[in-house]
Amino acid sequence: MNTKTRWIIGALQAATVAVVLVAVLTVLAELVPALKDWLKATFSHHWIGKGVLALVAFVLVFLIASALAKNVSTQKLARWMNVLSITTVVTSLVIIGFFIVETVF
Repeated sequence: MNTKTRWIIGALQAATVAVVLVAVLTVLAELVPALKDWLKATFSHHWIGKGVLALVAFVLVFLIASALAKNVSTQKLARWMNVLSITTVVTSLVIIGFFIVETVF
């Protein structure tokens, strides 16, 4: 397997983790004021904090997943592309739904 394929699978897995992390942090920061305050205090703004944490998570997962990748087939790459796509849609709907519920109720 070539390096490019290992990097692709690592990037897909890392992006999936980063997307979930941002969604979780977004909802939790609204529900747990101490978390939002910590993000603001540490990174100057809660969205900057979420971005920095997502970037760190992406880099770590990318490095680990790329190093551990073995025998990556085109089917596995396609599966991870689907996982990332579905995860992105679902987490977007969770965030949108959360803020709709927070606004209405």
